[in-house]
Amino acid sequence: MENKKNKKKNRNLLINLSLLISAILFSLLIAELGCRLFYDESVNYGKVTWDMLQKMPPSFFENNAEEGVYANPSNGLIYNIKNNRLNEESYTFFKNDKNIKKEKEEGKYRIAILGDSYTTGAGLKEFYYDRNTYVVQLNKMLNEEESVKEENKIDKFEVLSFATGGINNYQELILLKELVLSYNPDLIILQTTDNDTGLPMTQLGRDSKNFYISSLTNLLFIDNKFIPALPFLNEKISKKLLEKSALFRFLSYRINVITLNNSSEEWVNLNFDSIKEINKVAEENNLCLIIINFHRATFDKGWRCGKLIGDYKNDFYDNELKKMTDELDISFLNMCDYVDDIYSIKSDFEGDEHYNERGHSIAASILRNVVLDKIIGKK
Repeated sequence: MENKKNKKKNRNLLINLSLLISAILFSLLIAELGCRLFYDESVNYGKVTWDMLQKMPPSFFENNAEEGVYANPSNGLIYNIKNNRLNEESYTFFKNDKNIKKEKEEGKYRIAILGDSYTTGAGLKEFYYDRNTYVVQLNKMLNEEESVKEENKIDKFEVLSFATGGINNYQELILLKELVLSYNPDLIILQTTDNDTGLPMTQLGRDSKNFYISSLTNLLFIDNKFIPALPFLNEKISKKLLEKSALFRFLSYRINVITLNNSSEEWVNLNFDSIKEINKVAEENNLCLIIINFHRATFDKGWRCGKLIGDYKNDFYDNELKKMTDELDISFLNMCDYVDDIYSIKSDFEGDEHYNERGHSIAASILRNVVLDKIIGKK
């Protein structure tokens, strides 16, 4: 009798377990079908990034590996595989100028500018090295100051840009320590903007294409999509699941996004701390530091240099940056102090928050005055 009861109990347990497994599998199947029918994976990317990803060949990563560079997952910057050092070509926008030598020649006054897409000239009509950026204009303006050069025994100013699209203050600190200082600059200019408090951006296109995506996780390239790997699984298993299942892709995005969003306040603090560290590094190397904030040229609404347009306000970064630079006695320039409506210097390209040539001219002019004051004041 006891055996019959145990057998019945075990049979019921097995039936319940089978029903439970069946219910789970059925739910997963429904969820999989739902994701395949209604989950638009393009929402996880910016439109430009998504559109370009669809045009990329499957050999994209293999080609970059052959070129000997990789994106460092800890900071999103591009490194050389052979020596594990920053890839200079990704961040030196003067690399085509054969007159620039890494060893600074006597009589040269070298200014290093750390920045993002505003510094590279995104939004200008001229392409790449012919762009009339504020960097190029500042270099020209300073070299026309013959009396200042003569009085300070300067043969030539060299304004060097260390920049690429999408990087933040934390990454610029790494660039300063691992690359910029090796060029022996005399003065540092840090160009900032309000999205510098975000997560590190990985430049997917290396040098050939300027588009990027935020990544603190291991990104896998599957069917022309970058997909964050599933946590706690090795890359091979993760890739197999993500290749086959829209549900697992959805879950992987959600898990990683939640993790990243939870650390957003941490990254805001880290980026402000990085500016403090940049100032400390400058002081330790007896370098002047100037910070210039490029407020984004917003579209139909937003916070335009003290004027609230629409229902959106984002002056937090400006205010905090001004407060911090005052406390640290850092020379701080804000484009909003020189332009009443930042929208008036917006790029001519539709949907672009960068500056047109007039905006770059204004930035170059105000930087010229501060740089000259620094040089003359050191006499």
